Amino acid sequence: MKFLRNRIRFFRPDGTRGDSPSCGSILIAFGENNAEILKNCDIAGKYVRINYNDKKDE
Repeated sequence: MKFLRNRIRFFRPDGTRGDSPSCGSILIAFGENNAEILKNCDIAGKYVRINYNDKKDE
């Protein structure tokens, strides 16, 4: 997960810049390759890795 320093901004259908949401923005990566890309990208924010155990209960 990457907690973004700034909030995302939306664009209206006509292409003009809209508002941003009132809450913070987070990007979430699915898969190891995507997690590495998110970790190393130039988007300002804080990257946090959450360990996931994909082994089924034995």
